[in-house]
Amino acid sequence: MKRTVKLSLALVLSLLILPFNSTAQTPSIAKRLRSEPVAPMSRNVLDINNIWLGVRNDGLVGYYEGGWLVTYPMDIGGIIYADNLIWVGEVKDGREPELRTGGGTYSSSVGVVPGAIVTKGVSENPSSQAVRVYRIRPDFQYADLLLDAAGYYHVSASTVTPRMAASVREQYDKDWKEWPWQKGAPFVDRNGNGLMDPDESRGLQNADQVAWFAYNDLDEAVCKAFSGDPPIGLEVQVTLWAYKDVPNLGDVIFKRYRLIYKGTSTTPASAVVDSMYLSQWVDPDVGDFFDDLGGCDSLLSLGYVFSGTNPDGAYRTLGGANPAVGYVILQGPLVQGSTNAEAIFGFTPRRGMKNLPMTSFLLNATGDPLNEPRAGSHSYWFWNVARGFMPFEQGTSTRPWSDLEGKTTKFMYGGDPVTRTGWIDGLGRSWVNGISIVEGERRIMLNTGPFGMALGDTQEVVIAIVASAAPDGRQNSVYLKNLARYLHGIYPNLGEYVAQFKKEPAGPEPSIPYDFTLDQNFPNPFNPSTTIRYAIPIDANVKLAIYDVLGRETRVLQDGRQSAGVYSAAWDARDTKNQLAPSGVYVYRLTANYLASTKKMMVVR
Repeated sequence: MKRTVKLSLALVLSLLILPFNSTAQTPSIAKRLRSEPVAPMSRNVLDINNIWLGVRNDGLVGYYEGGWLVTYPMDIGGIIYADNLIWVGEVKDGREPELRTGGGTYSSSVGVVPGAIVTKGVSENPSSQAVRVYRIRPDFQYADLLLDAAGYYHVSASTVTPRMAASVREQYDKDWKEWPWQKGAPFVDRNGNGLMDPDESRGLQNADQVAWFAYNDLDEAVCKAFSGDPPIGLEVQVTLWAYKDVPNLGDVIFKRYRLIYKGTSTTPASAVVDSMYLSQWVDPDVGDFFDDLGGCDSLLSLGYVFSGTNPDGAYRTLGGANPAVGYVILQGPLVQGSTNAEAIFGFTPRRGMKNLPMTSFLLNATGDPLNEPRAGSHSYWFWNVARGFMPFEQGTSTRPWSDLEGKTTKFMYGGDPVTRTGWIDGLGRSWVNGISIVEGERRIMLNTGPFGMALGDTQEVVIAIVASAAPDGRQNSVYLKNLARYLHGIYPNLGEYVAQFKKEPAGPEPSIPYDFTLDQNFPNPFNPSTTIRYAIPIDANVKLAIYDVLGRETRVLQDGRQSAGVYSAAWDARDTKNQLAPSGVYVYRLTANYLASTKKMMVVR
């Protein structure tokens, strides 16, 4: 039985001061969280903006031990019960069956285990302390972590103790130091060498909070418990990131899946996966789960669910706001395109390739005949759904969906809920030859494919989780579509978009940095002067010098002992004899004990 969110009038008044933990916990869980303020192992939370999202290191988003619903705004009410990734394709590796499904849905139906694949057929120990959900935020040393601790411990801010906040800061420190970039955790690779050098930072796209973890399907028993099918040998790397105080991104969490075909112990070098599809599976519960409606916009690669009751019972005391949630495929799998086509992979363009959009959409309503297959049984259900067909046949289906007018489509409920035109949810029938369906519980699947993978290949999909709150639940479809258009417009240039809104940190800059860094001088090119900023994590003999292109020392800006800290030095483009240096390219090099870094700059007269 799913839980609903209940709010009192006194509680609403308290929202002016403190966030509220509206999701009930059992006393044992609450007691454990308060008495053991320790670092997360199998789970973590993103809580930097208006969406608070719990995630496990086996890929399951949402439900965890009686709590951890995805909530909005902040910890006010639940909007997602669970989400997960499913894949299905024809695997040519010598094992049967060729058609295989993997991934997972609910907590009890997950066919993967935590950890990366170390080498072909061998994975990390899922119980290892290193196999966790890593989480970082650049300002963790001095930021106020009150709300952060409330989000992690799943309690109201008024009950956060100093020890809770300290433990969150300690875990940030640990994850920062142990950031597993060697396994695929993102970092800013300024020089493009694939290594996180001392002057390069963790994270991506100027995000204010980033989480990363990996899981795999190598455990045969666990894999078959979900779908009845043997493993493929896939490693999935998941990156979640979010922004605070950035216009239009406060109600968005970004999620990147990277699938790497590493193989099982018996996978031959010639193995391939043909006609593969990915499905973003979601069980959204918007407030009261029993009155939801859903739909999609195929042109925006958007699927969404909103409350069909105005106001929703769980949000009634919030002044009539009726939240909704949607998923947007911003970047689909990479496939061959035309000569002039351009795709995105790793936030960089790929010429001659294209990204697939959402290629089909399913809305599964409780009470309709679209029951998902029993766990542990081989089935064509996900294969048929992913390709946009009805799932009822025992084998491959080619029966398309039919709307209420009998028109065939691969996108269920693509009409307009506001104008109530086209095929929309809640009209009393689910499809032309289906049964009567009204408001109720919904599950959605955003599907994309087909694409192929050879052994060693990597595929990447980027999805945005979006939320909105309108007085009328149906009106949320307009808000979510507008937000989806906006995200498509700025993606993949998120970092550049965010940079223009970044402000100086509210707290003091940390006196002892964690990394040895040498920043690019600013301005560059320059005339008559420029500033060079650097940081050293330990007391050291520091030398900062300028050289011409022939390697001759032009000017020394610093040479001597310095304490750990952040420094800046100005160069007025003059040499050691106080003569103006000629126009051209110069090199500046920073050394601190055994550490060294070099960058280029240009003088323009």
